[in-house]
Amino acid sequence: VAEFDLDVIDEVRSTWQFFRDRRPETYGRLTDL
Repeated sequence: VAEFDLDVIDEVRSTWQFFRDRRPETYGRLTDL
């Protein structure tokens, strides 16, 4: 069991912007291996 601070997660996602411009359709070759 773990606790997550959802406000911190939201802040990190909005300021760090990881995966903001991800394009899953380009991952096909990686996932087909």
